[in-house]
Order: sequence, then structure tokens, then C-alpha cells
Amino acid sequence: ILVSRGNKVGVSKKITGIERTRLKGITKLLRPPGFTLTARTVAAGHSWEELNKDLDRLLSTWKGITEHAQSAALAAEEGVEGAIPVMLYRSKGQALSIVQDDFNEKVKRLVVDSPRTYHEVTGYLQEVAPELCNRVDLYEKRTPIFDEYKIEKEIDNILCKRVVLQNGGSLIIEQTEALVSIDVNGGHSMFGQGTSQEKAILDVNLEAAKQIARELRLRDIGGIIVVDFIDMTDDSNKRLVYEEMKKAVEKDRSTVGVSELSKLGLMEITRKRVRPSVTFMISEPCPCCHGIGRVEALDTSFSKIEREICRRLAVSGHKSDPEKPKSWPRFLLRVDHEMCTYLTSGKRTKLGILSSSLKVWVLLKIARGFTRGAFELLPYSDQKDTDEQKELSPESPLPREAGRPRLSVFPIKKWMSRAKRAK
Repeated sequence: ILVSRGNKVGVSKKITGIERTRLKGITKLLRPPGFTLTARTVAAGHSWEELNKDLDRLLSTWKGITEHAQSAALAAEEGVEGAIPVMLYRSKGQALSIVQDDFNEKVKRLVVDSPRTYHEVTGYLQEVAPELCNRVDLYEKRTPIFDEYKIEKEIDNILCKRVVLQNGGSLIIEQTEALVSIDVNGGHSMFGQGTSQEKAILDVNLEAAKQIARELRLRDIGGIIVVDFIDMTDDSNKRLVYEEMKKAVEKDRSTVGVSELSKLGLMEITRKRVRPSVTFMISEPCPCCHGIGRVEALDTSFSKIEREICRRLAVSGHKSDPEKPKSWPRFLLRVDHEMCTYLTSGKRTKLGILSSSLKVWVLLKIARGFTRGAFELLPYSDQKDTDEQKELSPESPLPREAGRPRLSVFPIKKWMSRAKRAK
């Protein structure tokens, strides 16, 4: 990193030991007068020649910016129309940023499906690393590149809470506001007793440690992560799991801290949070469950409807004759499709039982756009239908007017007599 003012040198905090000392010495020798020079994390392992070449490129970029700014300022002073404002520098796109940080001799192949991006990448590599140009391929098949390399499936798996391990175990990842909890399950790999079972548990925990480190990088999970490993009795096995986790997180660019397993088999991991996790970036909270992952049971919603009707009856103070269904109060109930099916299915429908027990008429209507568990209870008193309703018997359905939704009336008295005959 080249800063145009200052006279300091720095090295990324993630680089430690001998490598940090080596890079600090190189940056001191390479730093041009009047600039601050910092070695990034990706500078680790690079030679003097590579770092010097990167510095020359940065100095060339800075020289172009200053020359462009000076020419624009002179043009503005001379009154040239449209001289300012002017674009002095445009940063590299996402593709070139990835190439700069990740594309090196360890990468065997880089596949690009855009001709424009392909030419940008190869043009950039011609300047900084010509020997890597032959490793860049242009993808020209008709099959989408994500499908060809099965990347789409990996993206879908990011949204899954359950991650299957190769040895039969699984991970359950739950993200909350405060922390992320990861539960390790044994599954079919748990077998035997005594030593064989302890060995099977160790294998699952070791595989889980590798996969957890990978999931943290893929999902870009930051903050506090609590991992509940399968309980192990041997302390040496716990140490092996701890060492495997420390080794697995070394590939991570973010700062990761790992603690040893507690007596309860819990491991605390801290990872520097730079941005929201991928799960929150590519998804939205469910409008039905509001992000908790569970919806209200239909029985619970039915109980709420029953209590709401009782509440309305108590407020209105209406007293109806149980022997005269025509005097019963009428309500319009608007629910979603699933709740409507729940209320009207079976020989003894829930809606019929509710109406007969509370001595009310309930007219049911499916409301579009209602999420599961949502309902609306309204008093049914349409003045236009008053005369027609007086002529209707409890056995007769309400007529349907043009432009009005169809409403279902459940005649309780007649329904009960039919139900007895059916038995």
C-alpha cells in the first residue's frame, strides 16, 4: 500500500515471526522518499523482485494521477470548457482485485466467461506477471459456468443450516444477533463401544473442525462462534481437535482466535467481522416467520381466533337465544388458504365446532396476501343484504351478488343433525 504523504513503513498484523521481520526490512529499503509503504497480508512469501515490481506499478499509477490532475488544472485556468470535473483514476474492478490478491503460481487455472473480463485480466497480467497469462482460459460453452463447475449448488448450500460431513456426521449452523452456534452431530458414523466409539467421535470432530473453518470463510461469518463438539473422554483427543482447528483457520485472511475445548466440549472462536455474512447479503428475513425459522401452528391460530370472537362478544354485550340461530351474531373471518383448509376439513369441521360452541355465525373468506397465522375478524352487517338475510333459513346459503366474494355460511343446527345421522 502506497500513501502519498509520510515517511513510515508497516506490515500487516496478521504476518508474524521471521516473515514479519523480513518484510519490514524490505519495505524500509524500498520506501521512496515522501511516501508511506505498508506490506499487506498477501505480501507474505513474495520475493524482493515481486514486491519491487508491485511498488513500481503503484508509483506509475500515482504519477499518472498527478499528471492528469495538473493538466486538468491548467486547462481549467485557461477556461477550457468541460476541463473539470475530471476522472483522475478508476480503481480496478472486482475481477482484477481478485487476480491481484489470489492469482499466483499456486493457481493452476483461471476460467472467465466474459470476453471483456478476459481481456482485462490478460492485459493486467501482461504487465505484472506475463508467465501466468497462459493459465487464463475463456469459457465459451453454452452451459452456464456456475452449472459447469457446480458452483450454483454451493451457493444454495450457504443458506442451509445443516451441512453434511463426508464421514456421515453433520453440522447445524445457527446465526443470531449475538453469536453463531455450531452443533456437531455424529449421525451414522457413531458405532461400537469403548475405544472404537471414542475413535469414531474423534474422527467426526476432526472432520468437523476442517469443515467449520471452511464454512466460516464461505459464509464470511464474523464475531463470536461457539462450537459444540461431541463429548470426548480422552484429553489428548481434545488437544488433537484444538490443533486441527488452529491449523484449519490459518488459511483465513481475517483474524481468527481459537480457544481450547472446555469441560463441556465447547470451543469459542472469534473472527474479525468486516462486513455482514454472506447469508444476510444474499437473503432476506422470511415475511411469514419473521426470520425465526418457525411459523405458528394452526391449532394456535385457531385458539387465537376463538379468543378474539369471545372478546368481541364480551365487548358488544349481545345476548342471543341458543335455540334461535337467526339471533346469533354474524362475523366475517378472513384467513389464508391453509387456515381455511384446516377449518373446513373433516366430518366435524373446526369451524362448525367453533360456531356451535360460541353460538355465532362465521362466514369464511380466503384473503389473498395473508401469511400463515394471520386473520381478520369483522362484524358481518351488510345493509344491502338485510332484507334477503331475513328471508333465509339457517339451511340456506347466502346469495352471491355480482362483484362480491363468495362467503360460506355454516348452518350449525342442520349441520349437527346431519353429523348425527352420518354416525
